[in-house]
Amino acid sequence: MAEDCWKAHIGAGLHVTDASVNKLLGGIFDELELPVATDGHRRVLAVLACPRG
Repeated sequence: MAEDCWKAHIGAGLHVTDASVNKLLGGIFDELELPVATDGHRRVLAVLACPRG
């Protein structure tokens, strides 16, 4: 997600469907308590919220 990959690319890398990627990303957004946004910035907020290690 931090590399701005499309859901299909993420799914292919994980060998899961687009629907599974949507569910996984939704879980990440919920865990980070990021509000639902229609402007597409939730992915950016998620990347910024994750600690670097």
